[in-house]
Amino acid sequence: MRRQPNQSRGFTLTELLVAIGLMAVLMLAVNMIFSSAGNAIGVGQAMSTGMRDMRAVEKVIRKDLDGAAISDGPFFMIRSSVEASFVNHKDRLSDKYTENGIFNAAAANARLLEILSADPKQLGAESPQPVARYGLRTFRTDILGFFSRSSTTKYRRQTGNIGNFAAPMSSEEAYVWYGHVRLPDNLVPLNYFSPGSSSGWQTSATNPNNFYASQWMLGRQTMLLRAPDASNNIYDDAGVSQDFIDRAAGAPVTDLAPLCMSADSKTGAYAISQTRFDLAGTTIADYRTLVNNAFAAGILDWWDQRFSYRFLVNPFPSRPLDDTKAAQTVPIFVNNCSQFVVEYTGDFITQNPATGKGTSAVPDGIPDWMVSGFAGTWNNTDPYKVGVVVCDAAFNRIYRCIVANSGQAVTNTTYWTEVTADQAGAIPNKAARVPLWYGLPRDVNGDGRISVYSDVVPLRDYMPAGPLQKQPFERDCPVQQNDYGQKTYVTPINTGPANGLAPYEQYICAWGPDTPLSPLPQMLRILVKVEDPTGRVDLPWQEMIFKLP
Repeated sequence: MRRQPNQSRGFTLTELLVAIGLMAVLMLAVNMIFSSAGNAIGVGQAMSTGMRDMRAVEKVIRKDLDGAAISDGPFFMIRSSVEASFVNHKDRLSDKYTENGIFNAAAANARLLEILSADPKQLGAESPQPVARYGLRTFRTDILGFFSRSSTTKYRRQTGNIGNFAAPMSSEEAYVWYGHVRLPDNLVPLNYFSPGSSSGWQTSATNPNNFYASQWMLGRQTMLLRAPDASNNIYDDAGVSQDFIDRAAGAPVTDLAPLCMSADSKTGAYAISQTRFDLAGTTIADYRTLVNNAFAAGILDWWDQRFSYRFLVNPFPSRPLDDTKAAQTVPIFVNNCSQFVVEYTGDFITQNPATGKGTSAVPDGIPDWMVSGFAGTWNNTDPYKVGVVVCDAAFNRIYRCIVANSGQAVTNTTYWTEVTADQAGAIPNKAARVPLWYGLPRDVNGDGRISVYSDVVPLRDYMPAGPLQKQPFERDCPVQQNDYGQKTYVTPINTGPANGLAPYEQYICAWGPDTPLSPLPQMLRILVKVEDPTGRVDLPWQEMIFKLP
């Protein structure tokens, strides 16, 4: 019997290759979909985590500030400063910055200039960037220090004697410190460094764990305050005598121990900044007397270097863990924190009720205010949709508004038109008044300029008697500028600014016993910026406003 040939056949090589190609394309598409979904979920989780963490941060700060001893405390201090660095390693690689092993003034200055030069618009060439443009290559590293009382929820001690992790004790009084901390390198023994390049003297090699802004850590240290007995002893709840940051017997009036930079423990083993002990042998009332006596003895700069220190923190202690290593983890508050900004407001000047311009350096009973924006009709002639307030070179208030002709729709292409307040005679009826905040210069309205009546600048700049008249609590101010947002480059860089804010300038306000007639701050505005360590998302700034007691 004759067999019939098999009519079925297999796939040809070409068909197999086409099928495999289609399958590969399909798998790639599915992978891209899942990858995009995963990235979206990751971004969402990072945003959600950041918001949740900031709510917890705000709760802690609010509790501390609710008990702040402002009117009767030793001092209330805001130290605002800027540090230059890169956001992360990727940011550094995108720059023409080069590191070398030379560490002298010329090399440090050259490195700092390279860090402050960038190409944010991807034009192919780097150019100097304004120091006050925070977030590009400069970051705020403010310090807030004050004394607080808490009778309902006492401050619990989190350290103990040598050999003990924590002593069972608490206190109603504490010195509270917020600021970026110093972190260690990877050597043995450890060396600790402040955040950033420290004006070009540090590199990512010498400061491996605290160079990039995304590595920085915001710290919170509460130094419990207890008065020693007649034998200079402080006991915990179990009756055990404690080691603490002490003021040596017979110390001169110029010595502001136990809370100044040079303060040591009772046994002399640790300085206050080494973070081993969170207990100091004094009280709010006693330390106020110490500060007052130092001022009376001629120590006019009691607020200066004595309180400029940053606490030492080690977030990755080596094993085995002991009490000393554990103590250096206590101040950890916010990880990956690139910005910490503190600004204040209150009733400091008398303002013209029609224009808001300062007329006297005496409080007028109304919290200082400014105009943030307005909408309505200017002198019933030119209709406009939105506006901001700026200031010209002569410190005259200017209302900058988008103006459209009659019947013309206001669009993004409509030109800006400026009208001075003196010409207008008064603020537009629908202008919105907001608190007038003071601090280290910061661009608030985003117009690229930083000046009075529109942005954050020192209170000194609003003084009617002249631009150089400071309030007594304004201890250190940046050089007066018409526009702090300009680029600042001189060689060497620490000889003084030509224009704009310089990278080494700071703004220090300290209310204390030597400022009894100065108005006190009524509110604080704190801004925090956290960086996503994975670099997937640019987390937003978090703004918190606190009313002071």
